[in-house]
Amino acid sequence: MKFTFADDNIEMFTSEKIKITNNGNGPGKFKFMAGEKKIFSVKPEEGEVKANSNLELEVFYKPS
Repeated sequence: MKFTFADDNIEMFTSEKIKITNNGNGPGKFKFMAGEKKIFSVKPEEGEVKANSNLELEVFYKPS
């Protein structure tokens, strides 16, 4: 991932969207755990991707 700050971004964070795919025949659970500094975070942090499906996540970068 390549995080960039747009010229008009006045926020203290930026984000990128990613897609996770489950090619299996059963549901796939996921859970992301952020470090203490929480420089990176993901929304949703946990959930389930149905079989033969995908889910879009948003990854946030907030430098300290």
